[in-house]
Amino acid sequence: TFLTRPTYQSTVQVLIQKNNNAAGSILSGMSDLMQPFESDERRITNEIDILKTNLLRTKVAEELIANPIIAAGGKRDSMEIITESQKTLDKVRQKLGPQNTMTLMDFVKGRLLKDVSFSNDRNSDIISMAVKSHSPEEASHIANVYSRQYYDLNLSSSRNMATSLREFLGKQLADTRAQLDDAENKLQGYM
Repeated sequence: TFLTRPTYQSTVQVLIQKNNNAAGSILSGMSDLMQPFESDERRITNEIDILKTNLLRTKVAEELIANPIIAAGGKRDSMEIITESQKTLDKVRQKLGPQNTMTLMDFVKGRLLKDVSFSNDRNSDIISMAVKSHSPEEASHIANVYSRQYYDLNLSSSRNMATSLREFLGKQLADTRAQLDDAENKLQGYM
């Protein structure tokens, strides 16, 4: 135990809430109809699956690669997840040469897949993201980046859904207005 490097774990908890904003209120009638088919447990499971997606892992890896320096122990230092991934990539490049198609991004995403875990207490709407690292600052930093990227992805998705809904309702309004104008013209012709 004296020779083993300590491993630290940082945990971020994310509260998953039902959408009660204006766009959600427009669809509240439909969501009430869908309620029997969507349980809270299923919603949480879906959110955990989103947290495990390659898209989110790629966004986290991009941010970590773009800014590989953290403040560790009062000084600025390179993150181990980046330096170790770079060493592994260099070994693969030496071994495979020009046939290597792997990038630093692939190795960082692989480390994230291994070092980040997600859990949920079945009686709550909270998802815990746990990150393990040999540096407590790095574990904390990765957990914060993961939660921030998840928030940004969720916000972007909500905005896209609201935009799509607004476009759909605008098209429906135009179609309905055209049908109403046509009916009024027919009524005028009949009169």
